[in-house]
Amino acid sequence: MRTLLCLPLCFILGCSATPQSQEADTPTPASRDAAGPAQAPADPEPAPPPSEASESATEPATDAAGQEASADEGEWIQADVPASTSKSVTKEEGRAPDFVVTTLDGRTLDSTVLYGTKPVSITLWATWCGPCLHEIPVIQKLYDQYGKEVEFIAISLDDPKAAAAVTKMVEQRKITYPVAHDTAMKVAKDFKAMSIPLTLFVDREGRLVERLEGFGGEAHLIKAFEKAFLKDGAVAQSGGTSI
Repeated sequence: MRTLLCLPLCFILGCSATPQSQEADTPTPASRDAAGPAQAPADPEPAPPPSEASESATEPATDAAGQEASADEGEWIQADVPASTSKSVTKEEGRAPDFVVTTLDGRTLDSTVLYGTKPVSITLWATWCGPCLHEIPVIQKLYDQYGKEVEFIAISLDDPKAAAAVTKMVEQRKITYPVAHDTAMKVAKDFKAMSIPLTLFVDREGRLVERLEGFGGEAHLIKAFEKAFLKDGAVAQSGGTSI
């Protein structure tokens, strides 16, 4: 199994690297003399034959209009990485950060009210992120079955100018769970998001019990949801069976 995710290079590296000056790279006459006569460049090695495309390659992300997304969306790129990066969080480390967001339909969701009331599923995503779009139907499936017992919230990290694209994507994908637009990236920073999609399961006591980085497939996401919320009876299983 491979996990699909989008990586924010500037978020990881800080975009602090600066190119070295040309003067530092240009040899002086003295240094050329000391180095001896110039040698002829070696013959270039033949280029390796093109390999077949990986079956698990990430599909290009598309925006709400069906156009292929550009690479300048917050300096995030798509990546296909091996294995799952899902991990459980210990109770000592697991207090979830607080947040307040406004959904596209005008509702205010305040974590200080949600935590302690019911479990919460939080997904950070973007319209241009291919793996995020693959994850949407699975989140919708979970919402359809557990929406009365678990508070679902999807938080878009799209550019502030892309509000219309977010709304259009919600309509096109027939998303019925609450969606908000974090134009300031505050929630992403508070949850230390290093890639998207990032799905977080918070129990009714406000503890972050599961953190899913990337999309590892429907079975993996549902298994993580059941582990977080069904295992200890936090959410009643519908009909006594798993999804």
